[in-house]
Amino acid sequence: MAYINLGPKKPRKDFRKKERQAVYNTKRWKELRTLKLMLNCLCEECEKMDKVTVATEVHHKDSFMKYQGIEREEKAFDIDNLESLCSDCHKKEHGKKDSEFRF
Repeated sequence: MAYINLGPKKPRKDFRKKERQAVYNTKRWKELRTLKLMLNCLCEECEKMDKVTVATEVHHKDSFMKYQGIEREEKAFDIDNLESLCSDCHKKEHGKKDSEFRF
C-alpha cells in the first residue's frame, strides 16, 4: 500500500485554549481538583447507574468559559460546579471519541 503525505496537521482553531489552560495550570486548580477527587473518589455518573467506577477526572458542570472576569474565576473554582468522573463518562460529557479526547 502506498503512503500518501497529506502535509502537516492543521492547528486546532481553539483560540480560547490558552485561557482555559491558564486556569488548569494554577496551583489553586490542582489543589481543588485533588480535593474533589478525595471527596468523591467514585464516578458520579456511574453511581447514578449503580456502577462502581473510580473517578480519574474532574468536570465543570457549567463551563467557566461562558463567563468573563470575576464570574469566570468564581465558576472555575467553585467546588459545587465540579463532578468527579471516570475517563469514559468525561469523554461522553464532552461528546468526544476516544481518539479525539485528551485533558
